[in-house]
Amino acid sequence: MSAAFPNNVITVDMNYTESIPSDIDKIIIVEATHSINEYPQVFHKILYMLPPKNHTFLLLRRGWIWFSTGKVYLSHLQGKQKPYALSNIPIILKILFRTIFLKKRWLRDDLDLIKKKFEPKAHISHAHNEGYKIIKSWIVDQINLSDSSKKVMGVT
Repeated sequence: MSAAFPNNVITVDMNYTESIPSDIDKIIIVEATHSINEYPQVFHKILYMLPPKNHTFLLLRRGWIWFSTGKVYLSHLQGKQKPYALSNIPIILKILFRTIFLKKRWLRDDLDLIKKKFEPKAHISHAHNEGYKIIKSWIVDQINLSDSSKKVMGVT
């Protein structure tokens, strides 16, 4: 999204960084799973993307990528970091099974939290295209208000 608005927006992926910049005079789009639990106070708007119907298949593909590259990665590198290392298989399976089995509970917990605390500033999106339109519209609104100083949108 920052490529579409290079002078006004930066994106932060919480899988690769540990903090949200605080001294930047731009709109900040934060992508993170479960970020509403960690940083709820910083978000002006929350877009919660529901997992797609083929989410389990996507997880299995990710598991294969981890195995074939040797880079088992969530918030930090795990495993041997060697392609096709058999010792990475238990780590990958643990992550995949944990995610598959806990996904519904995590989803329910997130939606309950949104309903209780963030409903006025949150939107739940069922489709990627819908989410993209919401983000783009919100950015354009913020730019038009010419108040892009430190507005943060969380995308989970």
